[in-house]
Amino acid sequence: MDGSFDRTLTALPGDHVNQGVRGASTADLPSEQPMPMPLQSFKEWPQEARKPASAPLSLAMRRFIVFATAAVLALAADYGAWGTFAHDGLTVMEGVSLTLFAALSAGISVWFCSAVSGFVLLMRGGADDLGLTRTGAVPRVSTRTAILAPVRNEDPRAVFARLRAMDAALARLKVADQFDFFVLSDTNDAEVALAEQAEMTRIRRANDCAIYYRRRLVNTERKAGNIADWVRRFGGAYETMIVLDADSLMTGETLVRLVGAIEANPSIGVIQTMPAITGGETLFARWLQFCTRLYGQVAAAGLAWWTGSESVYWGHNAAIRVRAFAGAAGLPQLEAPGVFGGTVLSHDAIEAALMRRQGWGVHMAPMLEGSYEEGPPNLVEFAMRDRRWCQGNIQHVPLLKTPGFHWVSRFQLFIAIMGYLTSPIWLAFMIIGLGIALASEPSIAAGYVNLGKAMTGGWTPPPNVLEFMKTIWLLALTSTLLLGPKFLGVVYILASRQRRKSFGGGRKLITGLFVELFVSMMLAPIMMVTQTRGVVEILLGRDAGWGKQERSADGMSWSSALRTYRWHMVVGAVLAASVATTPALILWMLPVAGPLLFAPLIARWTSGIRPGAKARAGGLFLIPEETRAPAIIRRARLETVDGVEPQHLGLGAKPDTAPEAAVAA
Repeated sequence: MDGSFDRTLTALPGDHVNQGVRGASTADLPSEQPMPMPLQSFKEWPQEARKPASAPLSLAMRRFIVFATAAVLALAADYGAWGTFAHDGLTVMEGVSLTLFAALSAGISVWFCSAVSGFVLLMRGGADDLGLTRTGAVPRVSTRTAILAPVRNEDPRAVFARLRAMDAALARLKVADQFDFFVLSDTNDAEVALAEQAEMTRIRRANDCAIYYRRRLVNTERKAGNIADWVRRFGGAYETMIVLDADSLMTGETLVRLVGAIEANPSIGVIQTMPAITGGETLFARWLQFCTRLYGQVAAAGLAWWTGSESVYWGHNAAIRVRAFAGAAGLPQLEAPGVFGGTVLSHDAIEAALMRRQGWGVHMAPMLEGSYEEGPPNLVEFAMRDRRWCQGNIQHVPLLKTPGFHWVSRFQLFIAIMGYLTSPIWLAFMIIGLGIALASEPSIAAGYVNLGKAMTGGWTPPPNVLEFMKTIWLLALTSTLLLGPKFLGVVYILASRQRRKSFGGGRKLITGLFVELFVSMMLAPIMMVTQTRGVVEILLGRDAGWGKQERSADGMSWSSALRTYRWHMVVGAVLAASVATTPALILWMLPVAGPLLFAPLIARWTSGIRPGAKARAGGLFLIPEETRAPAIIRRARLETVDGVEPQHLGLGAKPDTAPEAAVAA
């Protein structure tokens, strides 16, 4: 790679605020052990990637089962839609609607078949391909591991409390000498930076693992640049790095099991865990963590089963072989106009594809528990985070043709892109279909109304028996594809007394399921309009930015809610007004227009801690981490409560932002 680029990165961090500690002693950053990290090319790739030794032997058959079944289901849904639309001819606009419907049905069919495969695997008691579970003996590890915690304007007390809890867990396993912590700060708020340094002083008194702090003064290439800077300077000393987010928490056993799997499988580059969302206080946060905990394991098990050695990397709560990352994941600036150029966003998916391109396996460990994160507290924060991901995924469109990418890596990039294009497709499908229904002959209008009701869960028997059967068929199939994965997750939990008990019991679980379905029905149209607006703004060149993430909040003012969701109300009002004189269409449009009209009220209601506390007191949306909190979660909470307030320590100085100081340090 270009040497000047190396020197620039080395000069940026501002090591004058670096600290490193082991136990009660104080030390500077460890001696640099540089590791080359050449920039990769998205234009040329002269060789064909070797197949990782970790790839399951039956992987081709697994993929055939999932995709062949999904194709059959999608075609069956499309056939039902065709019969509803084209029973007496097909217009241009009806053809457009059918095309949009086909795109939607293809996506939900793959999602359904993937979930079914995960359900079957879990019910049979099968393990993942690496044999990683939360049970059994913890392996002995012999290599050194760095635990990287990139932070940017986060609450230092909460961040360091989680690190301290992980440190104590590793000490209990007597492996503290093999793990080093690095807090990699991209904080640009001087007050927060002072608090970060104060927290370093606080935890050094009891820490067992070595812990180091480095703050970059120039936040080149965001989180990806933060990690890359560490790799280039210190990566040579470590075989494995565990990459965290600021809200990540992992048990000692999970950390050691991941490192053991990296050691035991020389061809693996990444092992991604399935983090459980915990700590939610608001009603929205509790709904979100309940959803992911209830359905997440079925979805993750299925995804891991058919992706195998070409699985996903989400950028945190994952173990990475350092030399694999350094040799394959150096990200260049993208030479493209507008939103498709510049720094690679949503970099984790591209890093995974690049590592697989060089023959490294990328795996998931869906059965391995003990991996946690936190969720956004309300719809607004969820939308802000989601918009950043949306921009990153849309930026990947030109990268789909990157030479050397494995077809599964390419497919996963495509699925991630479609995850955000689904909302504008759904909205366009509704608007076009509504126009057809209002402008066409009664028979065609009735056909579209029945199709729309099938998609939204309601129907009215048409006069013709054949049309009635087609509508029933389409309703049953689309409902199964949409809701089937959720019910599979519930069935899996109900099948075990221990799992039922961890969710508060079968009755509370079923009650939570139906309340969750109602809340999801309310939130889906709101998220549809939010994502559609985000896609449009991104394509128009509006950057999502890199702002602070708010991880705790209580409530939302009426003024803020009305300002944020004014366009949602406008869309809802337009949809409601367009069908005001057509009773059948009103019934069809109500599940969409209603939540949009009341979006400010829904957002405000779900953003409060009080409704969340009432739900928890009533046993609603309980998750295993609440009915019996793991020791490491309890430890992290105690660390947060019992620590000394940073402002009382009076430590830390404002960094000198002069380039000379950065170079000298």
